[in-house]
Amino acid sequence: MVAKITTGKEIRGLILYNESKVKNRSAVLIHGQGFLGSIQELSVNEKLARFQKRFALNKRVKTNTLHISLNFSNKDQLDDGLLQFIAKDYMDRIGFGKQPYLVYRHDDTGHPHIHIVSTNIDQNGKRLETHNLGKRASEKARKEIEKSLGLVKAESQQKDYLIYKPLEKAQYGKAETKALIGNIVTEVMRSYHFESFSAFKAALAQFNVSASKVNALGKEFHGNGLVYSITDQQGKSLSVPIKSSSLFNKPTYAKILKKASFNKVKVDPKRVKAKEDLVHRIMEVQKSMGSKGSEKEKLDLFLKNLKRKGIYLHLVFNKNGRLYGCTYVDNMQRRVFKGSDLGKAFGANGITKTFTLTDKVDSKNEWLIPKSAQEEVVSKVEKTNAAEDLEVREDANLNPSGLSEILSFFKELLTPDYGTTSAYDLGNLKKKRKKKRKDRP
Repeated sequence: MVAKITTGKEIRGLILYNESKVKNRSAVLIHGQGFLGSIQELSVNEKLARFQKRFALNKRVKTNTLHISLNFSNKDQLDDGLLQFIAKDYMDRIGFGKQPYLVYRHDDTGHPHIHIVSTNIDQNGKRLETHNLGKRASEKARKEIEKSLGLVKAESQQKDYLIYKPLEKAQYGKAETKALIGNIVTEVMRSYHFESFSAFKAALAQFNVSASKVNALGKEFHGNGLVYSITDQQGKSLSVPIKSSSLFNKPTYAKILKKASFNKVKVDPKRVKAKEDLVHRIMEVQKSMGSKGSEKEKLDLFLKNLKRKGIYLHLVFNKNGRLYGCTYVDNMQRRVFKGSDLGKAFGANGITKTFTLTDKVDSKNEWLIPKSAQEEVVSKVEKTNAAEDLEVREDANLNPSGLSEILSFFKELLTPDYGTTSAYDLGNLKKKRKKKRKDRP
């Protein structure tokens, strides 16, 4: 069992996130602690009101929301009754057993898991300590529960890649477009480590979701506006674009760059090891490749075998069909790497040479590149080098320069601003008063 704990400043968006999944039948509310009456009969507003009443006991506490996900192996035999027991036992062991909380079972990934929504303000208005809650209480609790119930240990889950299976791809028409996109973007923002906007786009692409910069007129590749769409396997948009500001956690372009910039500057001791592990798995796939088949078939097989190792390879081609972008998304470790960062052999040039990708066309005038690899086609008006330079400059402008700025970045990233509005919204701007001109005597 793997436990992940996050804290937040506003519970409304968190409850709406889980309730939207219930509405789309990708989640079920299985338990509620500290609520009057049947939890299934309560409306969303009544659930919110229960927590808001608790918040009113101590208005000085701003970070008042606790979000916990408990993730299990596919080998664990679980039903709703056992999941309820585990949730209650876990909350008791970490000291939050008397707090009001909701338990949702999610069915949108390849492994069973539950989400627990609670607060750190007790019935007397006292703030319960959440700092180092994972190391201080959660680790001990999950080990004791694993032992008592015979669950697969967290270490085994990570080793066997049981918990890191990707989210389900978005399917147009299966559920409400906005909800589908919102759920996927939220999970990628929350759990994937990316260091650029292009890396964020690559992580989304494997779930059939695209992110495009637009200007006020809705034209792509201009301005800093951002819209999301559901795509097909070739990256072609199927749905109407959804504005980033309309999603409940507001994954705007500026917010994505801010997180990407923070990921670049923060000290990450696990990055080197994660990079080495990714390279090792890619090389295992390369060694297992045979010499039979066309170059197109070999590349298709290479992409499929990478997927079996928990790796998604995002290939970007220009308008002439030449490969110029290569990004690896490690779903096991939830990290995104540029191919060139892993080594020359793993970048665009290396892949092109390995699979002999050329600009030749066949008798049907089709490029000799697998359609499954054509995730994105660059617009005629876009200049690749200029775009890369622009992104570097934008990232550099957002890099925190001092310790206080780094800490503020860190706090903001760990406390999602569910339901908040930007200080630059039109309604928040005040007109400057004109000073009266005094006439000279």
